[in-house]
Amino acid sequence: MRLTTRERECLLWLIEGKTDWEISVILGISRRAVERHMEHLRQKLGVGTRVQAVVAAFRLGLIGGGNGLNEPCQPRRAGNRSVRYGRDRRNGRAAAARGRRHHALRRLTSAL
Repeated sequence: MRLTTRERECLLWLIEGKTDWEISVILGISRRAVERHMEHLRQKLGVGTRVQAVVAAFRLGLIGGGNGLNEPCQPRRAGNRSVRYGRDRRNGRAAAARGRRHHALRRLTSAL
């Protein structure tokens, strides 16, 4: 299976638990572009959700297995917000939920 560079980058940040908006800030592209890359990724993997995409990518060997794709996330700054784990001073509850989803995805991928 061939993924474009942007689809691969979006997948890596998806594994880190980032939202489409956070990925767009990190990559410097529009949120709509990230949504298109995610849609193409889901179509190529034959899945319907983001979590299913991560699991399918793991099973197909696109992530994990020491191929250098599962690198630790690097904290990035966007204005007054820390994009890592979605910490946003103005949106604490949603950020905490994203952090929990991030850790759940990490546990899921490491358990498989």
